[in-house]
Amino acid sequence: MRLSTLVAALAVTLPFQAFAQASATKEDFCIGGYGDSGCSIVSTVTVQINVPPGDAGKPGAFFIGARATSGTPGNITRINYDTQGLWLFTPGGWIGFNGGTYTPVEYFDALPSGKAYVVVNQQDLCQFVQNTNMELWAGYGALQPDKQQAIQTFYSVKTPRIPPEHLRSVFIYNDMKDAKKYWNVMNMTSCYYNGGGGG
Repeated sequence: MRLSTLVAALAVTLPFQAFAQASATKEDFCIGGYGDSGCSIVSTVTVQINVPPGDAGKPGAFFIGARATSGTPGNITRINYDTQGLWLFTPGGWIGFNGGTYTPVEYFDALPSGKAYVVVNQQDLCQFVQNTNMELWAGYGALQPDKQQAIQTFYSVKTPRIPPEHLRSVFIYNDMKDAKKYWNVMNMTSCYYNGGGGG
């Protein structure tokens, strides 16, 4: 029986790198197709970020980013030499990173124990990967009590022009970076052709 339009999930949802605090899954879908002519493969990628009890409930933020590399995906020993581009997943979607602190996907007055984000929704991954290797990263930062106290002390002594929200966001970003609360959750190899759904 021929169906003019077929939308069928392929049998397997593929988990990629899984860590206690972050993971990603890629679900492939077959869309279209007439008879034996095949269909187009599109993917949905979901990132899960979890927060352990020691940080849950603190002010903080979740971060999701992608790195294009000329090296082997997942190998960051030459990160300063083989990085070809960086992108951040934000409330408005993917944006290029041009320096400074990373823009989070979401800030929280109290970090939840976990949350999932759909970062690619039924799209051909090759339109993102193209002819380079890509890595997907996820992490979180928390405002630790000593940093919160430092902000309060700073503003009780001075009346600076820097808004307290800026200092909080810097401390949250530094907590993620310095405490290594970020994880490589998915890798994709380059697509040397147009279409095909990535690796």
